[in-house]
This record gives sequence, C-alpha cells and structure tokens, in this order.
Amino acid sequence: MRSFWRNRRRFFFVLCALLLLSGSVHAQRSYFTLYDQDYGLNVGEIAALAQDDAGFLWIGAHRGLLRFDGRNFVPWAPDKLDEVVYQLLHGPGDVLLVRAASGRGWQRTAEGLQPLAGPDGNQIVSLDSFDFDRDGRLWAVISGVLWRRDDAAHWRRIDHRIPGTEKVMRVFAVGEAVVVLTDAAAWRIDDQAARELLRAPDLWFATRDSGDGIWIAAHFSAGLWRIDASGAHAIERPGGRALDLRLRGKSVWLSLDRQLVAYDDTGASRAITTADGLPSGGPLLVDHENSLWLGTFVGLLQFPQPDTWQWGESDGLPSEHAYAIVEHEGSVFASTWSGLAHWKTGAKFVLDFPPFGGVVCSDIPQGVLTSDGKHLMRWNGDRFESIADWPKPRVISACLANGDDVLMATSTGLSRFSMHDRTLHDLASSEGIDQIWRDASGDIYAAKGERVCRVTIEAANSVMDSCVAFPALARANTVAQISAHETWISANDGVFGFDGEHIKRLSGNRLIEGGVASTLAPSRDGDWWLSGSGVLLRVHPCGGCEGNWLVREAPGRWQGLPGNSAIAVSENERGDLWIAGNRGIWRVPHDAREGPQRMPTVVPVRVSIDGADQRFGQALEIKPDAHRIELEFAALSYRDRSLLRFRSRLHENGEWSAPTRSPILQFAALEPDDYHAEMAASLDGDHWSATAASVQFRVLPPWYRTVWARAMFFFAIVCVAAWLYRLRVAALLRVERERTRIAMDLH
Repeated sequence: MRSFWRNRRRFFFVLCALLLLSGSVHAQRSYFTLYDQDYGLNVGEIAALAQDDAGFLWIGAHRGLLRFDGRNFVPWAPDKLDEVVYQLLHGPGDVLLVRAASGRGWQRTAEGLQPLAGPDGNQIVSLDSFDFDRDGRLWAVISGVLWRRDDAAHWRRIDHRIPGTEKVMRVFAVGEAVVVLTDAAAWRIDDQAARELLRAPDLWFATRDSGDGIWIAAHFSAGLWRIDASGAHAIERPGGRALDLRLRGKSVWLSLDRQLVAYDDTGASRAITTADGLPSGGPLLVDHENSLWLGTFVGLLQFPQPDTWQWGESDGLPSEHAYAIVEHEGSVFASTWSGLAHWKTGAKFVLDFPPFGGVVCSDIPQGVLTSDGKHLMRWNGDRFESIADWPKPRVISACLANGDDVLMATSTGLSRFSMHDRTLHDLASSEGIDQIWRDASGDIYAAKGERVCRVTIEAANSVMDSCVAFPALARANTVAQISAHETWISANDGVFGFDGEHIKRLSGNRLIEGGVASTLAPSRDGDWWLSGSGVLLRVHPCGGCEGNWLVREAPGRWQGLPGNSAIAVSENERGDLWIAGNRGIWRVPHDAREGPQRMPTVVPVRVSIDGADQRFGQALEIKPDAHRIELEFAALSYRDRSLLRFRSRLHENGEWSAPTRSPILQFAALEPDDYHAEMAASLDGDHWSATAASVQFRVLPPWYRTVWARAMFFFAIVCVAAWLYRLRVAALLRVERERTRIAMDLH
C-alpha cells in the first residue's frame, strides 16, 4: 500500500473511496460466528447449552432438544420432548440430564430419552434446578425442596440447614460445596454446615471464579456480588435481566438481555452489546476447546477467543481501515486512511491529525516521529508536537538513525533531520523513496521504485549507486535484516531476498494467500512476523529449508481474528499482538495465542444406502442391488473449522488417502467383501486423531456369487461331466462291440 504514496492522485482517490465506505463498516467487538436458520437451526429461542464427553453440543430450545456436530443440527427424541428445555446438565459418566418447562426431568440415552427418576422412584415432574457437585452427587430442587442423590437410586432430603421461612429456588455447584439460592438469601452448603453468604432478594445465578471467590447475580435487579473470605462485595453491572453467569479462564462472563459483560481477575470489565452485532443474551457454555458459546433469541453464537478484542470507530478510531500500527511505552499508534490516532490503556483512541498517509517511526533513539504532511512531528508522551517544517509537503515511509541524525524516506525523496540543531534538510533527490535501511556491514540502502541502491551521504547531498533492479510490481513496504548476509524485503508482490548484489523472490511466497506482504516485524523470540492482505505468519528464517522459512505460528480464527484482518502487526514485550487491518485494530493477548492442543474426536453420524439412512448399532450389510453407499463423519471441533482436514481408508491396515476437506465417503460398485472404513481428522495437517472413527460393513455378493450357488454350480458341473463321461464310454463300447461283430463275421 505504501506504493500509493508515490502517486498522489491515486492515493487520494483510494482515500476518498475508503472514507465513503467506512461509514457502513460494522464492528464486531469480539469475533463470533452465528448459527441460525441459514445453518439449519430453526427452533426459536435457545434456553440451555451443554457438551458431552465425545464433544457433541446439546441445545435446549423452544422446540425441544437438539444435537450439533459442527455440520448438522439433529432433533433428539422429538416424540418424547416437544417443549421448552430450560436446563441441560452434563455430569460424571457422560450423563446428560434435561429439565423441561413442565418440570419433568429426562436423561439422555444412546438413541433417545428416558424419564429421570426422583425420590419416589417415578419421573420427576416438578424440577426447579439441579447440578452435580465435585464428587458426582446430584443436587436438585424439587417442588421447592432441596434433595441430594448420592448414587443412582438413593435420594436424601437436605432441608434442615436452611430456615423453613425461605423458599429454595436454585442450586449451583462451587467446588467442594454447593450454593443454594432462596427467595431471600444465598447459602453455601457442604457436608458439615450451611453458611449464609448474602441476604438479598431475586438471586438467580452463582458460579466460582479462578480464585476462591463466589459470584452471585440477581435476576431482574442490577445486583452482582463477589464473595470471598472478607465478605460480600457489590460489583457494578449494567441493568437488564441476568440470563447466565459462567467462568472462562480468569474471566467471569455475565449474560444479560442485550449484552455480555466480562469481569477479569483485576476487576476490569468489558462489554459486547447489541450495538456490536450481538443479537441478545442467553445461556453460556465454555466448550472443550475453550470457545465461548451463547444461545440467543435468534440463534447460536460461538466466540472462538473472546479475549481477542477489537477497536473501531465507536472507540475513537478515525477509520476501521488501518494499515500500520506501532506500540511504544504503553501507547499504541494506528495509521488509518482517515488519520492517525493513539491509544493508552483503559482509554479510547484519540485522533492526532487527519489523513496523512504515512507511518510512525518508533524504533529510533530520537523518539517517536511522524509527519502530518506539512511538519515533522514528535511524540511528547501525551500528544504530537511539531519540531520542524517540511520544505514542501510529504509523508514518511521509513526512518533510519544515523548518529545524531535521522534519515527519512519520504514521498518526495530522502530527508535528514539533525537532533543537534533541530534542522531539517532535503538531500538531493526528487523521487519518492519507499524504504531505507542499514545492512550488517553498515552500508545504507534505499528502495526507490524499481531499484534498490546503495546510499552515500555527502554533506547536504546523497549519492545512489550500485543499483539492483527490483520487480516493477513489487514496491518495497518494509525491510528486515535477517542475517549478516541477507535482507528480506516485503513488497506488494511477496517477500524478496537481497544479498547486496542480487534480488530474488523467495519460494515461501506460495504460503502468502493474498500475495501482498505489507509488513515484516520482529517478534520477541527472534522470529519475524509476516503480514499482509489475508495472511499473518510468524516465520523462522532458514536458508536450507524449503520456502526459506519455517512457519512457527499462524494466528487466525482460532485466536479470534476474522479473515482479512491483518495488514500490519506489532508484538510487544509481553507477547501481545497488535494488528491493523481492514476490520480495525485488534489485540491478541499472549494467553490467547495458543493454538490447538489436541486433535479432534471423529465419530460416524450417518450411514446412507441409496439415499435411505440406516440405524447404527446393528450389523451393516449392503445388498447386491445397492448402487451408492454414503458414510458421514463429524469432527467435533468448532473453534476454527476452516482448519479441519480429513483422511480416510477402506481397510484397517490400508493406505490413508490424501487430506481433504470433506468428512463424507461415497462408494459405488464395491466388490463383495468385509470393509472397515476409517476417518481421521487434523487441525494442522501433521497430527491426526488419536483414534480414527470406523464403520464396519459387508457388501453381500449377488446370489450367483454366494457359497451355496457356487456349490450348486460345482455339483451341476460334476453331474454334467459325469453324464458326458458316461455318454463317451457308451459310445466307445458301441464302437468296440461293432468291431467285434465284424471281426467274428469275417472269421
């Protein structure tokens, strides 16, 4: 993009177009995916969520219970349950319990639902709330009475520890104890005693945080408390009806009618509201991959990494189309097509000045420098101030410290600023300079249009010689000194290597999907961040490896980044990533950069023969007249399904197929035999499911290829052969007799 600066007409045309478009850009405070009617989810409001041991997601909605495998929403036992499901509870032994609006309790089975037996041995019909404690015991509020099930059949009434004047409403497990909410107070109950935690009405949700605190939220009023050893502490929260309270990592998430609020372990809060595209609040779930799920009034939302956060125009950013970003001593500087803005912890972005088309230089000892087009500006810790005037307007594309001076590549040529006498001079050059840098030997080089030249500074002039041709479509964006003998140049046509004499396009450019390499930025561990339109990679240079680099990290949707969101990147000393792109400014905390830690579980979900689905759990035999067999598998990974790859084989010890994106196997005209179809999944292409999913089936032979048919054919052949043999013998005997008769007649 920096090549635009060398052509003002083109730059301002693009700028005006982006300004017109920027008003329609809608920010997503934290990136999410919405599953709704377009994905086959059409069951009204979602009221409950759970996940089982295999990884299936279970959804309680206004039209009963559904199972989700990442591709298909399957109604579960609709003949038994066709009402609102208010609560789903997963427990030890992969038990899944259901509480319906009628108060009836159900337990999931392999193929349906069975009634949940209560203290009287019959199905519970007035269930208000339930939860499993750490020891696997089931606590339940039935008709306003607290019960505990110690094993599969033994229930014990627990009502002597709470005053009889209070009505028991709900129960929640919090570590080794449970919190019981009544119509007047919150009680902590363990095997020894009951202790009052809080006295307040309308209490509805409770959870435990990452420390020893217990969080309690009121339902309709704006009450929220954290309770620790020192007592109950009221916490400010937005108004609205509380719909769920859930711990994820070090944050407690509160779901309200119109927003989600996260409270971290420092007490700071952040919110995602309907203004950020949130349809509504609802039940929450943290799945096995640490994604956050939200059931809303219109569909199911998945936040792959809600700790990754976005700043947009509502946060003071001049435009959500950003192309450069720098962090310096706690301040973040974002260059957008509508101006430069800075951000400090806990604040919004503040506009520094309107469109200028340049970058902020922060990697020089002279301080943080930039240009507003007419002046050279320096950051004073609070704002930019002018320190010199340009002879004529220009923008800065790169800076280089040269003793007490700063050399600047600008849109009108090479300039020098002296910190000693605060003077600014243009060195002899009338053409724009794209980049300037110093190699390991101390020589200064500049990228200028279609050439890379060595620069010699002589008094008030600069001399460029030893020029090397640079591809016309490239245009240098940034430069990285990889080693003593190699420099990498990121450009609009990929990444190039420069050794002082030759320029070559690196073979690793095949990994750059968008083709544009906007930024090469250092990482804190010695690698380099390569970013551009559609790509964000942390690469490790290696001269002897294929592609000239190894990819160490590739943040994307798994880390909470939407597609095409990275044009420039900056990593701070804590390991946090600041990313500028066409979707605003994003921050990926160091803790959120972790990639997949385990490969997904794969399970078979559908078997179809000539379009007719078959039931699992029975011997699968394919008749000879069947024309098409289809096996569908599900990889129970949801955080970034674009990473999923599948491989298969048809025999247990056979060769695996090449990786593909489809989890469906289709066969036609299989030879009669016993088959063992297997499917495995991967999120990185190198590591695969520990246990492959399998479907065993037998293709039956046609009747004429069965054992009995072959035996019959063999018997028939033997009979025909014997008959033919007897005919042959009889014919020979007739001939012999005739010869004998003739011989006797002659004699």
